[in-house]
Amino acid sequence: MLVQEYDSNSDNYITSNSSLFVSYPSGKTTVADGHNVKVLGYIREPAVGKNVFGARVGSLVMDAIALYDSFTRYPFWLSRDEELFNKWRTGEPLTADGT
Repeated sequence: MLVQEYDSNSDNYITSNSSLFVSYPSGKTTVADGHNVKVLGYIREPAVGKNVFGARVGSLVMDAIALYDSFTRYPFWLSRDEELFNKWRTGEPLTADGT
């Protein structure tokens, strides 16, 4: 997954060398290879394993609660998090406790 990070010095998004595994439990989306997506979710402990050369590698994991497929322009969200999704969609600031 392509990850872009905001660079406040240039006021641009830059491509990161990081990878991010995103888990979306619903699984029913239009997201496909080559689509750009925006994701709202919770970062959890890194997934750690071994690569094909036997070296230990890790990647952050995000549990997604909402996705926006920029190609199809269609949003997806988990019904239990609809209020949080609507705040995210409208750009309303989110507080530390998620309200």
